[in-house]
Amino acid sequence: MSSLLTIEGAVFALIGLLLAFTISGALLRFDERRQLVLQEANAVSTANDRLSLFEGQARDLQAKLRDYTAARIELYEMPRDLSLWEGTELWSPEQLIKIRESKKKLWEAAVAACPQSNYRSACTLALPALGNVFEFARLREGAAERHPPQIVYAMLFGFGLGGSLLAGFGMAAAPSRLHMLIFAAMLGITLYVVTDTEFPRLGVIRVDSFDHFLIDVYQQMQ
Repeated sequence: MSSLLTIEGAVFALIGLLLAFTISGALLRFDERRQLVLQEANAVSTANDRLSLFEGQARDLQAKLRDYTAARIELYEMPRDLSLWEGTELWSPEQLIKIRESKKKLWEAAVAACPQSNYRSACTLALPALGNVFEFARLREGAAERHPPQIVYAMLFGFGLGGSLLAGFGMAAAPSRLHMLIFAAMLGITLYVVTDTEFPRLGVIRVDSFDHFLIDVYQQMQ
């Protein structure tokens, strides 16, 4: 009997350890996604200010940056699906094409203005700022696909079922519906929160509240 209790204790300890590491990683990635939203907003604001150095062409370049920013905002406001097999969010292909076209027009227009002698100093400031805008956009796309390997989720749910089985055997002598309900609810909610935090634009736990930073910058560019 004591050996069985030792095995049960080891299994529950392993479940707790796995949950702790998974929750910690999910929260770190969640916070990183919020930080990237803020960093992209700052990069867009800086780029918009530096494009004003182009004087005569400033309005056209800033208008192209507004179009690019609007397309980025629309991308994250669109409903999307989840690919369970790939473990990634499925974005609108049409919107991604629109973003690439806006990005190309903006960059080519800025580069075309650089050969003019009166804009060369402006280019040394504006082009790196635009590069930062595109860099943070790519980092946000990469962060949306950063998740633990699928084997970790399999282990979580597998250990959860195994722990539930052991708990059921342990309570067989004196079954209590209340204890069963509490155990199942706590384990189920924990597993749901871990999974939901990994996809913060699909479930209940979301990072959408941080999108207002980029929206505020876009409105200031009007």
